Amino acid sequence: MNAMAPQDRVVITGMGLVSPLGSDLAGVWTRVVHGHSGIGRWNGEWGERMSGLPVALAQAYRQEPRRAIRFAWEAAGDALKDAGLHPLHEKSIDVTRFGVAVGNSKGSVLALEQALAAGAAGPETMSDFFHHGANDYIMRNTGICGPCVSMVSACSTGAHNIVQGLRWIKDGEADYVLAGASESSLTPLVLGGLRRMGVLATAARDEDPRTISRPYDLARR
Repeated sequence: MNAMAPQDRVVITGMGLVSPLGSDLAGVWTRVVHGHSGIGRWNGEWGERMSGLPVALAQAYRQEPRRAIRFAWEAAGDALKDAGLHPLHEKSIDVTRFGVAVGNSKGSVLALEQALAAGAAGPETMSDFFHHGANDYIMRNTGICGPCVSMVSACSTGAHNIVQGLRWIKDGEADYVLAGASESSLTPLVLGGLRRMGVLATAARDEDPRTISRPYDLARR
């Protein structure tokens, strides 16, 4: 293949995810088609006003301050395995022709909030907080060194990064691209701000939190 030739056909060869419904593709899809919900009540810290708020949380990562980066890293690894590209260093791949387009609209906000509360920032605090933190971590730990971007567009961040990856391949700028997004918005600052904006669904104490978030339902909140 001519390395610089535009490609008419772009295909998805592997996928990975981390979600409140799990991190195995087959298992998550089964739970989705059976109508399962990953939403539960937040009974962590941050005061009485946050107690009982219906949220979606991957429980295994509850105490992880770098959740957004951790999600991206684990999902990227699963996508590489699913595509038959793991371990990458054993494959005959030009890593300069391998791109990364992984978006993140808020960065690792929790890590920054914890650093501010402690009055001290660690050596990785700011690099974690910036939106490109997930991209940086993936590239440093895989050796990928092709095109790199972290587009930010709120709830459409993942879709825009996938389209960017598609364009790189179609335009002949890359042969492979890890594309998608990761997010972790469960922090006092983010939840507090969204609550003041009035955009969070709420659940009475006698309601099942799994039924609260229905964005496409006529009875949505």
